[in-house]
Amino acid sequence: MYCQRIALIVLLLAFLSPAGLVCPGASGQDPDTPKGLALPSQRVYGADFSKEVFDAVSEGICNQLVVDLTAYGPRPSSSSANEQARSWIQDQLRSVSNGRIQVEVLGGRMSVVGRLPGWVPQPAPAFIVGGHYDTVSVSPGANDDAVGVAAMLEVARVMSPYEWPLDIYFCAWNAEEIGLLGSNEAAAILNARGVSILQYFNIDMLLVADNEALSDARVLVAYNKDSEATYQDSQYYAELMKMMSNNLGTSLIKTVSSKSASFWWASDHASFIGNGYEQVLFAFESGADSDDAYHTSADTWDNPSYNFTLAQETSASIAASMAFTMAHSYGEPANLMATDVISRYGSETYYVAITTPTVLAVTACWSLGSPQFTLYAPSGTLLETFLGNAPQLNQTVFNVTVATNGLYRLKVSNPNGSQSSVQTKIQYDTDIEGDGISDRYQYWTLTGLYNTDSDGDSLNDAYEIIIGTLPMNPDSDSDSLPDGWEITNGFNPLVPDSLLDPDGDGLNNLYEFRNGTDPRNNDSEFDGMPDGWEVEYGLDPLFDDSAFDADMDGITNLEEYLMGLDPQVSDMRTSGIYTDVAIPIALIGFISTAAVAASWLARKNWKT
Repeated sequence: MYCQRIALIVLLLAFLSPAGLVCPGASGQDPDTPKGLALPSQRVYGADFSKEVFDAVSEGICNQLVVDLTAYGPRPSSSSANEQARSWIQDQLRSVSNGRIQVEVLGGRMSVVGRLPGWVPQPAPAFIVGGHYDTVSVSPGANDDAVGVAAMLEVARVMSPYEWPLDIYFCAWNAEEIGLLGSNEAAAILNARGVSILQYFNIDMLLVADNEALSDARVLVAYNKDSEATYQDSQYYAELMKMMSNNLGTSLIKTVSSKSASFWWASDHASFIGNGYEQVLFAFESGADSDDAYHTSADTWDNPSYNFTLAQETSASIAASMAFTMAHSYGEPANLMATDVISRYGSETYYVAITTPTVLAVTACWSLGSPQFTLYAPSGTLLETFLGNAPQLNQTVFNVTVATNGLYRLKVSNPNGSQSSVQTKIQYDTDIEGDGISDRYQYWTLTGLYNTDSDGDSLNDAYEIIIGTLPMNPDSDSDSLPDGWEITNGFNPLVPDSLLDPDGDGLNNLYEFRNGTDPRNNDSEFDGMPDGWEVEYGLDPLFDDSAFDADMDGITNLEEYLMGLDPQVSDMRTSGIYTDVAIPIALIGFISTAAVAASWLARKNWKT
């Protein structure tokens, strides 16, 4: 009779175990899949938004800003129109940034200076974008220099939605027309404040193109070639602008040395050089020699010779250059990605601005055809070529050691006439500050903090600053869960979540932390029994005890869980009668039916 009862229990287990039973790890997380890191902050780190900000710049908005500013008429530095324009510029900076840009008026010449704060602790270098808002007395100054102010405001608009690591200053200088007085005053103030400049992008007169020039020479960007200026001080950023214009836009920019730029000392960047800043460049029109409206009443926004596409592409290239620079992350090389459909017998050319000796690594994938990859040095010398064959998913094209600073060209073509979609990845080291140390081993003022964990929460201080947690407090949101534990388990260390139960096992995050169970998996040791059930019945959720028999009633812990029994209470007396009150109703019914049937059979056999 005892053996019959054991057989009945086995039958019940089979009956109560449907095919769709939740398996170990019922939270849905594959136990072999590592947990991802949660980055709660919206700070830009290791993400390249250069294409996004480039594409966001609007020619129509640039045009409208010039219309609005020139509506005040001529704006000599001490006029009422100048004062009105100054107030309008301040309002625009606040408006386009939803109040994120901190605006002030610097000096007695009343230059407008707005700062979009970066999240890296000071003293970190800053970017500056600016133009002047005053005019000569007879001109509304659409091109000289409402367009510079408009470009600055448009760059402010597209950069403001992001929280960048570095400060960006957006400036409108006054009294430029009477001797660069406003910018000179402001540069001296910034210098006295200890502001370090990574690059100042000066914009002054953009709207007239030299239509006889090549298409990639419609906007000129002059870089500082003074004896004190290094490649990284200025030429690099001019070439970076050309790189962005070519790779992301319509390739309108030509770089020129300051020694060949006739207006070099006549615009506001010269004030910064005079105050000890070599990190300046000057964006201006290529058609200055044919600009008949200069300093006349004809300098109006609707002048038929004006081309606002030039303003759009220049603004976009400045924004993209800053975004690309701030895409850097510690320990990683610079990356360029490009995806293009290369037409039949067509080609695409990508520029790469190199700042230090490095291995330039190119990989690619393509769907059709046999694309050819050709690399040229800044001098135009052919360095390497590679001809693809059948479609490839991840082809190493070449790894070329380059040692000369400058703008390299990678040409991707289809010499065999087959259209192909080609994705190209270029990796290389940079040294944008020219200090002889690769940027992959530096990150502004955080470099020394990557090896420091002041609060012992397993997150280094640099990483805590990046994501916005407190380097001196192991529990930034005061929810009793250490920041490092929250990041490791995919939680937000800036939002209290200790009472949440994301894996639905009946144990909140705080309990899981204190007891070492997995808050993202309801069965931490994958023994088929949920953590919460094991804790409720005094079992160990970190030890596979599914085959044990805690109450020594002949039924394993796993079987007790599957049957809905209490693993700490024996479910059979010596007589074989179940005593556990947790026996499921279905089980009782099954046993009752079986008992009636057994009794009927016994009577029948007795009568026989």
